[in-house]
Amino acid sequence: EHCVSITVRDSAALLDATEGPMPGDPYMAPRPQESFLSQTERPPRSLRIAVTDTALLGTRLERACVEAVHSTARLCEELGHTVEFVEPKFDYEAYERTYRRFWTLTATRTIHLISQATGMAIDTAAAHCEAFNKYLYEHGKAVTAGQYLVDIVFFNRFAREMAAFLTKYDVWLTPTLG
Repeated sequence: EHCVSITVRDSAALLDATEGPMPGDPYMAPRPQESFLSQTERPPRSLRIAVTDTALLGTRLERACVEAVHSTARLCEELGHTVEFVEPKFDYEAYERTYRRFWTLTATRTIHLISQATGMAIDTAAAHCEAFNKYLYEHGKAVTAGQYLVDIVFFNRFAREMAAFLTKYDVWLTPTLG
């Protein structure tokens, strides 16, 4: 969530104007030591780029997507960046299971918020949703508070594992988000 701009310089100027926490934000990133705009004046440095050319969650990849990753990796090397083909190590199946369960809770939460905003009964609000969101709601309302807390612990551990992986790289190039 940011902006559509013509140049990196425009985006940097807008980041300078909008960076920082909003009142009441539960989390905040440290403030930058120098402006984003001033950083656009520096020559680019060589980056360490991790490249993964497989789908971590077992989805089928289009050949063109894999070829695009390889082509991009070659271009990055030609531009002087260090490229390493590597995959993060984590339990992909456990992540997918937990993520799918957690995803149902976002639909459930949204339907509860719609119910509160409109005064509709929760099931009535759910009945007004698209079939897929209703499906997510039906599954999400069966998730217990205990399971939700277990999932939060799982995601915190996963975030630490990914952060450890990413400390070695500036960029992670992949063919897909899933």
